[in-house]
Amino acid sequence: MKLSLLQLLNAVTVALLLTTRYACGSDPDHGAAVALAEPGEELSGGDTTVFDATRNAFNFPAPNLSADHRTAFFVGNSFFNQNWVTAPASTAGRDGLGPLFNARSCSACHFKDGRSRPPEAGEAMTTMLLRISVPGVGEHGQPLPDPTYGGQLQGRAVLGVPPEGDAYVEYREVPGRFADGQAYSLREPAYSIRNLGYGPLARELMMSPRVAPAMVGMGLLEAVPAETLRSLADPDDRDSNGISGRINFVWHKASGKKNPGRFGWKAEQPTVLEQAATAFVQDIGITSSLMPEENYTAGQEICAKQPRSQSPEASDKILNDVVSYSRTLAVPARRNWTDPLVLRGKALFNEASCAACHVPKLSTGAWPEFPELSGQTIRPYTDLLLHDMGEGLADNRAKVLAVRIESVVKSSRVIDDSYLGELGATTKGMFALEYLLFDRKVRPSGEGSQLAAAVLELFSGAESLRRGQYVLALARDLQTKANEVAGDWVASGEQSASAKFIAGGQESLNRVVNQLAQFIEQIAEQRINLILQLRLPIAPQLDRIEGSASGTSQQSVAAMVRGVQRLYRGSDGGGLEGYVKHLNAPLAEPVEGTI
Repeated sequence: MKLSLLQLLNAVTVALLLTTRYACGSDPDHGAAVALAEPGEELSGGDTTVFDATRNAFNFPAPNLSADHRTAFFVGNSFFNQNWVTAPASTAGRDGLGPLFNARSCSACHFKDGRSRPPEAGEAMTTMLLRISVPGVGEHGQPLPDPTYGGQLQGRAVLGVPPEGDAYVEYREVPGRFADGQAYSLREPAYSIRNLGYGPLARELMMSPRVAPAMVGMGLLEAVPAETLRSLADPDDRDSNGISGRINFVWHKASGKKNPGRFGWKAEQPTVLEQAATAFVQDIGITSSLMPEENYTAGQEICAKQPRSQSPEASDKILNDVVSYSRTLAVPARRNWTDPLVLRGKALFNEASCAACHVPKLSTGAWPEFPELSGQTIRPYTDLLLHDMGEGLADNRAKVLAVRIESVVKSSRVIDDSYLGELGATTKGMFALEYLLFDRKVRPSGEGSQLAAAVLELFSGAESLRRGQYVLALARDLQTKANEVAGDWVASGEQSASAKFIAGGQESLNRVVNQLAQFIEQIAEQRINLILQLRLPIAPQLDRIEGSASGTSQQSVAAMVRGVQRLYRGSDGGGLEGYVKHLNAPLAEPVEGTI
């Protein structure tokens, strides 16, 4: 008997239902789990719900759409479903495919706006793709792409251009038994890439598979207020219920800052707009004003020689219509919501704490651009947070850094300043320091003096002693860098920033701005001095210090901001403000606003 993971979960659910129904009886007085149907429970998408259970259930516009949004819906639907073609072509506005791509249209993977499936062993990977990366993190904390193949494997290409490669999956059967002795077998996938078109992949390549999800409800999820996500998040399991969902803060390109991620299997996109623009360029090779760069790398020179259509290839109107379409697809109504067996399942679902992560009911906020999506009570069964699902479902892309850090701890070398100087960037800096202090596996608990004692306890014992040596070496390295930068900003007399750099013109301005950015980072890095007492002649206030691995203290952030403001304005006019105005007056106002 061979079962997929989904089939196994279904089997367990049915077994629980039958056990409850027949062992306890259908009478509530006999102890059976019961639940009641709630008013409106069938309205999965609130007023955007449609009652249709056919194979076209995901294709409808929300029934409450305005005339303008309904027009945009059908235009977006056209571009979602029709194939893009190679440039140049007579079909203006629909050419520009590739040169590398995974599909020719959105609907090729999201067929009838539904989800796709993994291939069977030996099948071509047509509606599933592989994200690829190398150890490390990018500028905004994202995975680092393979230097030759980028961040996603494209298995198709236009005529005359080699595809990047072919992805394959094989399955290994993992047998097991239920508690009652019944045997089952799970399929464990193993992915490989063959027929490479541009030379070898990176030696430490990591792969993360992606199946196209269903499209319905995206606009409703985007309309859920960020405050709701913050209230649901519990990264440190402070309520001790064993669940530690966290917000994945990702770079929001349109605003130039980090926002909560909501879309993609790992919540890597903050809005439907950025999700759609990223899919256009990564999956189909279609650029837009938001994502103007093609999806090939410098190592794929033949791609740069291919003819192109208009730039960007998807106009703002096309992109916005597809986004509007994606936001306003109707959500099919829940089926059989009053059926007694379904209600027993609902009760068991809650008793098993499934609802702690799969939150049944959320409310959307006000969205003037889309009043149809505003103020809706929806039932998405999600908290839009990231959860650690265990090794069996992990792609380990983020864990490679932790493995490297632990390898330093377990090495035979003395962890001192000399050894630290030999290490690469991924095993030093703030990530390594905060991992060593705040990783959940070793993170101390408690507050105040209890937390201080727990931190000291971390560094007792053989391996923990090496961990402590590592922390001290990292802190000294960061302090040295901080001192180097701070030395450039002595705001008094001839050593003030203005006097020091005023002779350098525009080049000096660039240096000032860059140094200021570095100094802001160093302020954050020097948080750790409170723990290590390297500078401050006071006891460590450990209950007020948190690293990026555990959330950032508002008090610490406020202190950092005040420090940067003092640096920029100066206490006696010797700060950077006057200097920036002197060199580039138009720049002063936006810089002042940012500070």
